[in-house]
Amino acid sequence: MQNKNYLKASIFILSGVLLGKVFGYFFHPEEKNKEIAKIENTVETNLKKNQNDINLIKNSKKIEKISVKIQGAVKNPGVYEIEKGKRLYDLIKLASGFREGANQEIKNYYLKNGQEFTIKYRSIIFVEILGEVKKPGKYKMYQKDQVYDLINKAGGITSFGIMPEKNYYLKDGMKFFIFKDKKQGEHQ
Repeated sequence: MQNKNYLKASIFILSGVLLGKVFGYFFHPEEKNKEIAKIENTVETNLKKNQNDINLIKNSKKIEKISVKIQGAVKNPGVYEIEKGKRLYDLIKLASGFREGANQEIKNYYLKNGQEFTIKYRSIIFVEILGEVKKPGKYKMYQKDQVYDLINKAGGITSFGIMPEKNYYLKDGMKFFIFKDKKQGEHQ
């Protein structure tokens, strides 16, 4: 704030000096070249001083960065430079997000310089879906996936199928059958 006031005052004083010099120029043309040289020198000096003040202000607002490592179930593991005060989800976003099967139930910690994080994978399970889905069969899924995730992986429900009312969590070895809508069959 103080630098802004200084800058405004400098411009105001410089404007006054320039006006005085221009006014004097018309009444004393013989000193024109001397006065112009003085004005140019004053302007150049003040511009340099103001530029130095602006550089000081810019440099005082530098953002502090920290170095943090992330590995495991992220798309681009590695060491990242990130602004101090950021959180784990900001780092995951820098690492291009989670990979398929990543355990996304993690605490969003504030990051500290030198920290290392390993994002773990969920357990792999195998489930089967049959009936009115576009691609029935056995699918590799992950612990905490749900029936709707399985239906999406199987290409969705056919126009004759009935979507389950509840979205159950999947368990290894489960089989699901998507039933045909009896009302759809009557209309054909």
